[in-house]
Amino acid sequence: MPCEDVVAWRTPLAHWPQVGLFCVFDGHHSRNASEQAQDLLPKLLSQHLQPTHQQQQDQQHSQHDQHTPLLQQQQQGALLANEPAVAAALTASFLDTDKQLTCEDGCTATALLLEGCADGSVMLRVANVGDSMAVLVDLANSGWRCLTEDHRIAGNASEAARLSAKNHHVTGGVSNRLYGLNIARMLGDRFLKEQDVGFIAEPYVSEGVVLGPQDEVLVLVASDGLWDVVSQERAAGMAGKIVAERSRAAGATSTGSAAVDCTDSSAGSTSSSDRAEGSVQGASRGNSSVAAAVAEALMHAALSLRSKDDTSIMVLHVQPAAM
Repeated sequence: MPCEDVVAWRTPLAHWPQVGLFCVFDGHHSRNASEQAQDLLPKLLSQHLQPTHQQQQDQQHSQHDQHTPLLQQQQQGALLANEPAVAAALTASFLDTDKQLTCEDGCTATALLLEGCADGSVMLRVANVGDSMAVLVDLANSGWRCLTEDHRIAGNASEAARLSAKNHHVTGGVSNRLYGLNIARMLGDRFLKEQDVGFIAEPYVSEGVVLGPQDEVLVLVASDGLWDVVSQERAAGMAGKIVAERSRAAGATSTGSAAVDCTDSSAGSTSSSDRAEGSVQGASRGNSSVAAAVAEALMHAALSLRSKDDTSIMVLHVQPAAM
């Protein structure tokens, strides 16, 4: 059977040269919804971000004076600096994508927005529905955190309670699956949503993350084929170990300029990365990159642990510039 996952990115996103969008979609029943979503979501997000772009430009011009520090002016002009507006744009783009899907099946969606700012910092924001998740690994401080919300019914008490309130006929409440689905939020599945049983497409949107020149992170974005068999903590530990080993072997180095190294790895009978567009400054899909090494190690772990689902993994290695 064809792989139902689709990995896609747009770099640059629309006409913003310093902004990239990185997505993982995991279809259920087929890859139709994933394929449609990878085209719809970037287009709709670009449209919803346009007013934010104009607002940021106007704000930057009004605050550009001798009393405002230069670095503050540069960061204020970033598209992702207006957190409420960006959150609203992400939410609206997910909801509109859901409405415009023409197929009957559905998919998860995880979308990462990333922007390189004029002061050398990097801003990022994540939105998701379903159980394709994103984890930020802090290489500078040996920590990690999840940037997404898990919408699997069995693991999310608030989502289970919300669905149970909508489906009083389910004896004992909704605790694991509803109408064959184990997630409470997704794109598509129009028929079930028309029945008003509680399935929704409103995404979880993370808080904004700002990375400075002292930071170095990996962002792991993967479908549930990985997370079903490898915990977020273990994945972060594996990634950190690989980076440490490569650093010891090569010696500590500094890039000197902002760079995003992106790679993806997919297990399935059909490649899910053939719709990627553009390139990120400093990007490489060569086997020697840190991102590629981490993606390959995580994929090997998923296969070794006999993951039963399609598995797609995207890894971004983000190193802000020192100005």
